Amino acid sequence: MGYDRINFLGNERYVIPVLIFIVIAPNLGQALILFIASMIGISRDLFESAYIDGASRAQNFWHIILPLINPTILYVIVITMINVIRVFSVIQLMTSGGPNYASTTMMFQVYEKAFLFSDMGSASAIGTIMFGIVIVLSAIQFKVFQRKI
Repeated sequence: MGYDRINFLGNERYVIPVLIFIVIAPNLGQALILFIASMIGISRDLFESAYIDGASRAQNFWHIILPLINPTILYVIVITMINVIRVFSVIQLMTSGGPNYASTTMMFQVYEKAFLFSDMGSASAIGTIMFGIVIVLSAIQFKVFQRKI
């Protein structure tokens, strides 16, 4: 097409968006199935009542569907967040933390510290920090969604 070749995994500018796509894309199918299943479980009586009351499609979404699928939204957000934080294999196989440490994640650092540099103390510290981050972010998500569930 007349453009120069782009080394997506070798360019610091493009490596993170490419890896984000590779990590998130497979999880979209699971989330989609969960959302569809939770929406199928919503009683038709609610929609019929809303129709009789003159509710629009937007009002159905905001006042019926969204509040009833909030537990599913919470589950998908927390599980996806945990999966993203602990991503390792994609980084190891595709970039090994490069280029120029642009794609190094905390989990990859745990691997490097523990198994490449035999620094188990630093690896344990990073793992503990990762655990703390997951706990804090999950607690925030539960607190935010607790009002809506």
